[in-house]
Amino acid sequence: MTLEIHVQQITDYVATLPDRIDLGSPLFRTEGGHVAGRFLNARVASVFQPVMDLHRQRVVGHQGLLRVEAPGDSPLAPWSLFALTAGDAMLRHLDRLCRTLHTLNYFAHVDASQSLFLNVEERLLASVPGEHGRVFEGVLGKFGLSPQRVVIVFPRSVIAVPDVLARGARNYRARGYRVMVPISRCDERVLGMFNDAPVDLVKVDVSASLSAERLAAVAMALGENGVSLLAGRVESADLLKKVIDAGVEFAQGFVLGAPAALARRPLSQADFGSARALSHPDAENIGRGSQ
Repeated sequence: MTLEIHVQQITDYVATLPDRIDLGSPLFRTEGGHVAGRFLNARVASVFQPVMDLHRQRVVGHQGLLRVEAPGDSPLAPWSLFALTAGDAMLRHLDRLCRTLHTLNYFAHVDASQSLFLNVEERLLASVPGEHGRVFEGVLGKFGLSPQRVVIVFPRSVIAVPDVLARGARNYRARGYRVMVPISRCDERVLGMFNDAPVDLVKVDVSASLSAERLAAVAMALGENGVSLLAGRVESADLLKKVIDAGVEFAQGFVLGAPAALARRPLSQADFGSARALSHPDAENIGRGSQ
């Protein structure tokens, strides 16, 4: 589908959502025209941090990040909300709610060359035996989108569970998603894990004491296996220079852009009149699909 069609589908759907917290829907519109959600007593919202292609000097995507507010507008760390999930069913519901939230807040505001990076919890990877991404693929399809526009970001801890990493990555990639794995160490043992792993990107924290020469060597070693390197936590001009000198292709960090909500045009009366794709009860279903 063309960019214009999926933008209209998302706009039509957002226009059907309530304009305040509603017990009949896990999603609602904010005064600024974005979509927010509710889970237990918390309010959840999206922000996005850009991912840059340094070789072509352009934004190629954004990582969707969660902002959580408890009653009384008290901020909560996202991990603390996931920690409240009792059992796999509640965990899956929260994960899918977050993915749908990011999807609605992202794809209507970027061009067709940009991808959405989405985090996944290790508990979810381990609890789903197969078909990772199946129902989320259906959610994307409702809006004329495909898994090729999404990069699934595994948790750093999954490195310690190679079987979970390999199974989850194979399942996601079989459906067209790309997979990124963050690592905290760049020793030969860790890098050797990606010789055969079905992974597209590896993210390395460059705020650590890595020289440009070592970064270049890591990028080359990964590249020999068809894996790209993304430099994370590029928080200063000096770190950016180091990453560029190393020839790293992709980078992310505050010096390149802080997490923020994407600009959104206000909904017009015509948008409300053309809302036809989905109804309020469907919002609850979208937030509860399978991983």
